[in-house]
Amino acid sequence: MVVLKTRQQVSSSHYSCINMSCAIMRYEGFRGFYKGFGTSLMGTIPARALYMTALEVTKSNVGTAFVELGFSDNTATAVASAAAGVTSAMSAQLVWTP
Repeated sequence: MVVLKTRQQVSSSHYSCINMSCAIMRYEGFRGFYKGFGTSLMGTIPARALYMTALEVTKSNVGTAFVELGFSDNTATAVASAAAGVTSAMSAQLVWTP
């Protein structure tokens, strides 16, 4: 799907996904759908690792800090999850977005 989206974005003409898929298959074969996969994977693996690390570290630290400040477990969990989501998404975008 990413190959189709990218090719549609750089194409000077508007083609449907079906027409684009048929053209790729006709002129490049099945392997044409996997062009750039290695390059994409080289950015995705570190970004995903950074995302998961930031998520777990932030959730643990913020949750513990809020419990120590006297907040209830439910409140600490909610705040920790929200902070972890924002932090991990921002961290991963440093790698995913050029």
